[in-house]
Amino acid sequence: TNILLANKLKTDNKTFLITSTNNNEGKNFTAINLALSFANLKKKTILVGLDIRRPQVRKYFSLSTSRGIVTYLSGKESDLSSLIVPSGMSEYLDLLPSGPTPPNPNELLMNSALGEVFDYLRERYDYIIVDTAPVGMVSDTFLITPYADLNVYVMRAKYSSKKYIEALENLVREDRLRNLYILVNAVDIKSKVY
Repeated sequence: TNILLANKLKTDNKTFLITSTNNNEGKNFTAINLALSFANLKKKTILVGLDIRRPQVRKYFSLSTSRGIVTYLSGKESDLSSLIVPSGMSEYLDLLPSGPTPPNPNELLMNSALGEVFDYLRERYDYIIVDTAPVGMVSDTFLITPYADLNVYVMRAKYSSKKYIEALENLVREDRLRNLYILVNAVDIKSKVY
């Protein structure tokens, strides 16, 4: 709801990048559920697996394909539409899995073909949800942020360090993460403390 409210005045905002500092903060969970939430609103949505070092989208949706965006960016596949698969959970949700783990993730993400991918998806979908690598571990996500309209940074209650907020503030000051929203995951509502 907050993302829709934040997005209300800017109808062109349709690409949401989901990241975190480390693994196990709920980044994949958030990306998947945000994509399903938009699909439940009958908005044509695609979930893009761009955490290409540690791909999870294929696992969560039990996909048998080993092809994906990496296959396209590496030039092994020229038909992007053939790599997009239905989610099996909603007729409004498609998936673009990451594909095989590449030996050169940063080089692939610097490829101009990545911009072509986002242009293609923007023409066909109401919302594009991008599951990316944790920014505290690798620099991959910073190569994708120019294509994002909103960045959602997931932190986990009783898990994420408060020091991450200071690091995050520096990333915002350096203009490496724009239009940033923080989502605190796994809050124990009964405790009323986090």
